[in-house]
Amino acid sequence: MNALSVLINTYNEEHNIRNCLESVSWADEIVIVDMYSTDNTVAIAKEFSNVKVFYFENCGYADPAREFAFNQSTHDWVLVLDADEMIPKSVCTQIGAIIKEGKFDAISMPRKNYMFGEEILCGDWGTESILRVMRKESVIGFNQAIHSQFYLLKPDAKITCLPRESSYIIHFNYTNLEHFLAKSNRYTTIDAENAFNKLKKPLSKFKLILAAFIFIPKFMMQQRGYKNKFTGLTLAILMLNYHFSRYLKYKLMQKYHTIDTEAAIKQQYNEIAKRIIKEYK
Repeated sequence: MNALSVLINTYNEEHNIRNCLESVSWADEIVIVDMYSTDNTVAIAKEFSNVKVFYFENCGYADPAREFAFNQSTHDWVLVLDADEMIPKSVCTQIGAIIKEGKFDAISMPRKNYMFGEEILCGDWGTESILRVMRKESVIGFNQAIHSQFYLLKPDAKITCLPRESSYIIHFNYTNLEHFLAKSNRYTTIDAENAFNKLKKPLSKFKLILAAFIFIPKFMMQQRGYKNKFTGLTLAILMLNYHFSRYLKYKLMQKYHTIDTEAAIKQQYNEIAKRIIKEYK
């Protein structure tokens, strides 16, 4: 394989990082940008001879650190991977062949998602293809908004897509409901902050109201939620909750003119409490 750097952003990934690194041990260079993990993530990473570790402030999500990781890499091609993902051997072979051929600037790859102990066949999780391999000179910008395409390519960049039937990144996503809800709470806050800071377009009220009536049946039928049976129905409900949660958080930030809505509302409650106490004096 022509020279390639693997970029991995981490924070407290000791349960995943070894498997991830084993699956890309063939890479010429692995760049890990850690957000000051408090577990053994970095210690495990340093066991691998081709790993370079750098640090970046903890932003709560990886996207703001993607550009930094990109700039630490030294090879002409990069493969972007999350710590809870793995690259099967067959995909490694295909990546190497495409790079060697030299006809393309980037590779989009399907991703097989596992949640709650089963492969997810519905929604975007069952059909997604993500841009993860690219020639560095084809990258012209970066997007720091959460859940966005973080690398922006030249308009004339040539992209090839690996076939879903035989090629995919393995993604060990949510383990249980607690894991999903904890991440959902964090991500909806970040999503709302991104909209408040104009890093991304906020969800419209019209689309949210529409989603209240059609999202679940659409997810179950058109997006094949039925393929995961009860898990599919649960995911439809959870994702509808995700959209309503991020919208409410965004509207509260607008109302109080701050991302720290908890402090603003506590102050408001305190003023109400003071008025009540004053009635007794």
